[in-house]
Amino acid sequence: MLVRLAALFAVDACTESLRWALDLASAAGVGDDAVVAALVAAGPAAGSAQLAASARRLALAIGFEIEPEDAGGLGAGWLLPE
Repeated sequence: MLVRLAALFAVDACTESLRWALDLASAAGVGDDAVVAALVAAGPAAGSAQLAASARRLALAIGFEIEPEDAGGLGAGWLLPE
């Protein structure tokens, strides 16, 4: 499951694909910490820009509400809990 997630991170998969893989991983008992570890592990292969984009989509797939990218000049890295 984690290899599938890492591959999706590396190929710039859409949020819906990440949500699908996340649901499968969660059903198999994989926790959020392991999912984030898969994202970090995929980072060197995907590159830092891809890692940042995937982190944003992963947060959306997990269910975080994200501010717009131009909100106060904070950029895409700022998350708001639900």
